[in-house]
Amino acid sequence: MRSYVRTMMLILVLVVVGFLAGGPTEARAQSPRPVLVLDPGHGWNNGAGLIDPGEVSGDLVEKEITLDVARQTRDLLSRCDVDVHLTHDRDDYNHTENDIADIVNGLDPTLAVSIHTNSSDTTASGTEAWYTVGGYDDTSSQALAAILAAGVADQFAIPNRGAKPETQNPLGGLYIHEWEAPSVLLELAFLQADAELLRTERRNFARAIARVLLSSVNVPLDCADHATAEGFAIAVYFPEEERINAVTLLNDGLLPWEPGEYSLVNTHNPLGAPESLPLPQVVQAGEMVTWDAIPAKAPETAGIHRQKWQLYKGDTPLGDEATVIVIVVPQQAVDLKEEIEHKIDELRQQGQQHLEEQLELLRQQIMDAVEQKLTEWLTDAFHKICGGNSAVVGLAAGLVFLKLRKKRRSND
Repeated sequence: MRSYVRTMMLILVLVVVGFLAGGPTEARAQSPRPVLVLDPGHGWNNGAGLIDPGEVSGDLVEKEITLDVARQTRDLLSRCDVDVHLTHDRDDYNHTENDIADIVNGLDPTLAVSIHTNSSDTTASGTEAWYTVGGYDDTSSQALAAILAAGVADQFAIPNRGAKPETQNPLGGLYIHEWEAPSVLLELAFLQADAELLRTERRNFARAIARVLLSSVNVPLDCADHATAEGFAIAVYFPEEERINAVTLLNDGLLPWEPGEYSLVNTHNPLGAPESLPLPQVVQAGEMVTWDAIPAKAPETAGIHRQKWQLYKGDTPLGDEATVIVIVVPQQAVDLKEEIEHKIDELRQQGQQHLEEQLELLRQQIMDAVEQKLTEWLTDAFHKICGGNSAVVGLAAGLVFLKLRKKRRSND
């Protein structure tokens, strides 16, 4: 939270002193939707028919990191009232670095950022950003570079190596120079000293970039608010049995969730649960929250029942629904209950990829068990009614069984 506040204060100061106001950016600011261009560093034809990987350190390859971060930044920005483009979305054999300026300029961007990683033989760590000198809009480029470097560095509490002019680069200039928008080349971190961050925190690198870009074009950050359901809650019940379940959501937006503003709302089949549950704590972007006391009372009817929940901010639903799956088996089907519980343990290990397919198989198993128990009960009842006449008992029970089968097929 502290780093977010610091970054936002810097953005506010730069806006007040004229960033994105006046000069060449003024005409673009009149367009209905800002256009944001992200350039994943490297991944282009190197001129000899091979893909340029950028810097490589152990298992870390620059082009893979930059493309992943760019895609995830696009994912966050695409929820908002902006147009966002990548210069390439995979290894591009058809273009070289010399073609990038034409690609960027053809998109008529409001802002453009080229994403890279740094490399060093020393223990150097941190984030830095390069701005144009003698380019399209050097003032806005320098301001954007300063905000991006600060935003990424604050996100991870790593050194902010600052905004640097492209003329200080060993190459004497950078390919962002020809881009017709305030443009920055952002070095996220160092492949060596910051390796673990670059390996595991790419979503948060994307969050830092998205915050800065949205704030820089005056788009509220809550546009990216999103809840992602983590895992699934599933249990086997006997009819009318009561249990407590848990639902976990990830804050996959850019801002913290605050208690009093957000609540978890039941959207389907309460099964005895309240209509809504309050947010129990502040949840920072990238963190998870669990409601661990969600009641569910199984219906009398055997089968698979779903209790659904969704996070709301006021009257607005956010992101994924979370589902509590209540599997109800007949009271006498103890062996079936144990068998299904074993399968559920396997499902949890496999994840959600084949969940629906497995649930359908379980549903069929439960219905088979219900039919078997009902047929046994009917056979016993008819046996008593018909005085032990086996032919009559078999005919009567068979007719009922066929009717049940027909009804089941019509319901499937």
